[in-house]
Amino acid sequence: MRILIAEYDQVLADGLLRTLRGSGAAVDHVASGTEADAALLTNTDFDLLILDLGLPKMHGLEVLKKLRGRGSSLPVLILTAADSVDERVKGTVSYTHQTQQTIHLVCKSVFHVIFII
Repeated sequence: MRILIAEYDQVLADGLLRTLRGSGAAVDHVASGTEADAALLTNTDFDLLILDLGLPKMHGLEVLKKLRGRGSSLPVLILTAADSVDERVKGTVSYTHQTQQTIHLVCKSVFHVIFII
């Protein structure tokens, strides 16, 4: 599996890199939205994008909009420091209240698993 991590926080990125590489994944890292967009334009071999919304130079949602605008269905795991569930998923998916709670639970679980491993 090949993963692109688009994360500005180097400490968080290092933890993800170590964990994912230790699990056998091939992992690339970029620290800005423009770098993420360029990497996604030039490489179609990624199996997953881990995307921070608070990237410099181009917001993570803009990276996602450009990716989807090119017709890509690449799975995206979004990382954000936003406090509310509404802020976390705003603009990324259409959802009902029930779906919103499911997304929140999955995000919390994935975050927990990544840092426990």
